Amino acid sequence: MSAVQIKITGQAGVNQKLVAILSRRQKALVDAVQETQALVVNDATLVVPVKTGFLRNSIKPGKVEVDARTGSAEGTVTADAEYASFVELGTSRQRAQPYMIPAVMKNRNVFNRLLKAAMNA
Repeated sequence: MSAVQIKITGQAGVNQKLVAILSRRQKALVDAVQETQALVVNDATLVVPVKTGFLRNSIKPGKVEVDARTGSAEGTVTADAEYASFVELGTSRQRAQPYMIPAVMKNRNVFNRLLKAAMNA
């Protein structure tokens, strides 16, 4: 019985190309998350109720976190005024005046398009 051998040459070049492709896609993914964060911040600040401007000025994007193990990226948008959730969700005495949820919903299709483009980068 004779052995069958397969030799693959140029493995280092293939590995370099794969690393380059993954790096490009990860950068495109982070860019997509950051662009979506900016859109959500902008849209939320346009519709948030304003008395003093403190809540509006507290709406900011967070740092984009990348999970090296899975390659996923996560971005947040926060409103860190103490009463931000009461305005968004309402209370027993105050009706809800959503600003963050509508901004996220408005931009989810944009994010999906950016994500598709990132995966083709």
